[in-house]
Amino acid sequence: MAALSGITGITIELTINGTPYPAINADETTTTAVLPKIKAGDKISGKATINLSNGDPRVAYLDETEAALHGVLKFKVPYTYTANNLAGQPVASGTYFARDGINLAAQTVDPIAGWQCVEDGTTHYGSYVTGVRGDITLNAVSASGAPVLNASASPEILYATATSGETTTITITGVTGSPQVSSISNELEQQGTIVPDNASNPTSYTLTVKIKDDPTGNPVWFNDDTTANVTITDDSGAIKSVPLTLKNKYTFTVADASNSPYPQGDKDQGTSYSFDDLKGIIPASAIPAGREVVAFEEGTRIFKESDFPITLCSSTFTQRLVRLKAVLDFTCSRSDGGYGTTASPLSSQNGTSANPYLLNYYGNDTNKRNQMELTISDNKCAGSALTIESAPAQTAIVSATFDITHTGNKFLIKIKPTLAENYVYTTDTIKLTITDPTTGAKKDIHVLLKKNKIGSKATPNAVGDIVFTDGSACAYNETLTSTQIGAAVAVIFDAANKKGVALQESSNTLAWDPNYGVLDHAPNYNTNDNDGSGNWAVIQTAEPTRSANAATNFPAFNYANNYSITGCTSGWYLPAKNELLAIFNNITTLNTALNKAGGYTIQTSNNYYYWSSCSVDVGNLGAMSIGVGFDDNGNLSAGNGIRSQTFFVRAVHKF
Repeated sequence: MAALSGITGITIELTINGTPYPAINADETTTTAVLPKIKAGDKISGKATINLSNGDPRVAYLDETEAALHGVLKFKVPYTYTANNLAGQPVASGTYFARDGINLAAQTVDPIAGWQCVEDGTTHYGSYVTGVRGDITLNAVSASGAPVLNASASPEILYATATSGETTTITITGVTGSPQVSSISNELEQQGTIVPDNASNPTSYTLTVKIKDDPTGNPVWFNDDTTANVTITDDSGAIKSVPLTLKNKYTFTVADASNSPYPQGDKDQGTSYSFDDLKGIIPASAIPAGREVVAFEEGTRIFKESDFPITLCSSTFTQRLVRLKAVLDFTCSRSDGGYGTTASPLSSQNGTSANPYLLNYYGNDTNKRNQMELTISDNKCAGSALTIESAPAQTAIVSATFDITHTGNKFLIKIKPTLAENYVYTTDTIKLTITDPTTGAKKDIHVLLKKNKIGSKATPNAVGDIVFTDGSACAYNETLTSTQIGAAVAVIFDAANKKGVALQESSNTLAWDPNYGVLDHAPNYNTNDNDGSGNWAVIQTAEPTRSANAATNFPAFNYANNYSITGCTSGWYLPAKNELLAIFNNITTLNTALNKAGGYTIQTSNNYYYWSSCSVDVGNLGAMSIGVGFDDNGNLSAGNGIRSQTFFVRAVHKF
């Protein structure tokens, strides 16, 4: 039995040989080193004020005899007592010192034989109560020779599972009259009546007590190690309290990510599991390939690996039925972009270090730089809470190389348009780590920058070379892949000046200048016969008003100037006369290449003519442009065309 409970501190005041000693403030951590040294013959007096949490201080007085004779500081602590008669009514109260005991002679008269201490169950016959300590209650015991009420439970510890609660048997003896249950804890319920061992002359009684069921028929929920009580009384007013300890057994199940259960049975409160313990319960066959368990969830709660070990206890769970479901790491897929090669096609890249996502950064044109979008699935946090970061050693590289945009559960990774073409980082992969903060799941995504050009040639260098969006090329007699066909933009007709002809052409309905017919005397614009790239500017200078509406007044130029193809959207122009002649002089090679690249071949029969950008004035015959084509016999035919006539247009470009 504890002497006093709720002590917040003690103040010790001593006077030694008539001189006050400095007050000593002590608590549960204070040692005897703070006490003064007592010499034989010292005269000592003093007191200790004990401060209680209920605000009621107790003053303990120094045992001066012990101090004087033995040099030992002992304080007599005053405790309180209340004495109740057989009817349970208070008849005496006051304070006492443990060494002195309690004298109840005035109250111990027939039919009272003694006193029972409620707190420790001891019975003290006669009028003097000794051997007790602390604040106590004493109940009168009936006349000499009468039995003393006693009750005990077996077992004293009861367990509750998710579906059932244990019972205990309380044996009652020393009964005066008949026993009754005066009180029972809320977690317990009485089962039937108190049963005597002999109906006519009982010497003992039994009572069955059970952990109470809730309205659903299952045991009520209580905290681990709850202390419960059943209080027994009899006709004399004697009281006996029977303490019980209530414990939980947790019905524990581990489930895989698809919610297939792996029951573990009923486990005692306090059973602890490591993260690997729970992972080990789930068969490897129940975990999808390439995935791993990173956390466990119970309802809306997530237990990350850092939360383990986890203990089955009431401070963690609010019910005995515990089901922890495995949470897998998230998946990451590339939904857009990337660069494939024969050795590593897009379809096989998975972002691992062995098979990283490839990004091609060749060329200064932003259209020649790849980007990719990573989509995160199965993440437990809000998509906006996902994080992506680079390995510390590569932070500067990532910052200089990528623009990363985060929207929802997607990361768009783009190569910076300012990245120099001669930038080289192909030795190692760049590692980006995506984290789901709710589960702690992390996934490393590996990216390898490639400076691969689409074609086998870094730049075109021969007639018939097929030019690609990144400026590279391949010979017309090579076999093209579907990627190369999709990236083709032109075919070279002038190797020395790297001039290429477009893959597409207009219909034959475009006039050079529909406003000038054969009888008109159109101006000669002094255009260049060898290089048509500047001829439109000549016309713009000479005809600023009319050239402003090129679609109406100069349809052939308008088509060529606005020709566009993915990867090469500007810089096209209407070829000069001699550029057209060069195209026709290499017609067989060019048409082979155009056909391979998925373009339209140049017409070679039935007087198909193509406009040049050159201007001529032939006097009385009228103003004519130069048309170049083939006659009905397939022979090259070049001559002046009336400007209002309609021919084909094939644009060209310098690479």
